[in-house]
Amino acid sequence: MCFWARANAAACSDKAIKPLYRAAFKARRSTVVFQNADDQETLIRLGITDGERARLIRGSGVDINRFKPSADSAGRFHDPLQVLFPSRPIREKGTAELLQACRSLWADGVELELLVAGALDSGNRSALTPAELAELRANHRIRCLGHIEDMQLVYAASDIVVLPSWREGLSRALIEAAAMERPIITTDVPGCHDVVEQGISGLLVPQRDARSLMLAIRLLLENPDLAKRFGKAARQKVVAEFQVSLVNESTLLQYERVLGTSLKREPLLKGLF
Repeated sequence: MCFWARANAAACSDKAIKPLYRAAFKARRSTVVFQNADDQETLIRLGITDGERARLIRGSGVDINRFKPSADSAGRFHDPLQVLFPSRPIREKGTAELLQACRSLWADGVELELLVAGALDSGNRSALTPAELAELRANHRIRCLGHIEDMQLVYAASDIVVLPSWREGLSRALIEAAAMERPIITTDVPGCHDVVEQGISGLLVPQRDARSLMLAIRLLLENPDLAKRFGKAARQKVVAEFQVSLVNESTLLQYERVLGTSLKREPLLKGLF
């Protein structure tokens, strides 16, 4: 029997549960799947798994024919600027830093609207303070969209996508935004810098650094040609590395290695009807 598990370094490095992960991930027939190389390298270094069992599958992929720009709109900003935060507004996603950055920009007279595409989660252990949640609900320059099942139209209506997360496995939101040629600002952490290359397909800022975030937003606002270049490069990276057909092929290859047999690529239901 094969044990197939996804792992991330943040959870597995916890001292209380580290022995449990080590026992499970070093089982004779185990294979440990990672979404980013940072987590893979960390867990190998910690001795929780080893290079023979570790496999890298970069997310679940994105349909580039579905998530594609509807027009050549990257760098053509709305007035006011539409800044999209595609996540639940919890502390670990960098929400407090983003709010602080927006406050600084508003104080300087910058016209922007912050779009929050995620359910307000007051019960989460990483929830914002009651005052911060109240600001989200009351500030007329912040539009709380709630949970959005289909994000295509939201990406298309945004000018810049900002996700200052403290860590990700591999951010699907960033991959989808990149596929739609949105200029991206995110943090230089695992799961984010795997999607965005600094100065090539977007901007990376330090974790928990509201000032750097503010300056990055201002940089793109004042340089629409740069924003357009980032958007174009971001989609090219998704097409080359993250489109669903490539990820599916990689997944099948890893199963073949584990099972020691070749898997057919045709649809599973082909010939049944």
